[in-house]
Amino acid sequence: MAGLLQGDLIDVAPDGGVTVIGKSKQDVAANSASTHPTEVNVPIPLTGAYTVPGGHPIGVRLYLTFVGTSAHTLFYDSTKYPSGVS
Repeated sequence: MAGLLQGDLIDVAPDGGVTVIGKSKQDVAANSASTHPTEVNVPIPLTGAYTVPGGHPIGVRLYLTFVGTSAHTLFYDSTKYPSGVS
């Protein structure tokens, strides 16, 4: 499988509205084979100073475009590969 990955750091309002507060580079290469899953680190810098309002969770939204077959599956292992904000 060969793919392109990008991500956004988002502020999610209680009503479901989303504000993008950071973006990764576009189209980061993500290549893998059945014998070697891909491990890709995609930093998402903030676009500037931002204060998250009380009661708003923040999250990571990922976009993956790939060339493969219906047999390919995307796995995100948050235990082995945790996402976080620092």
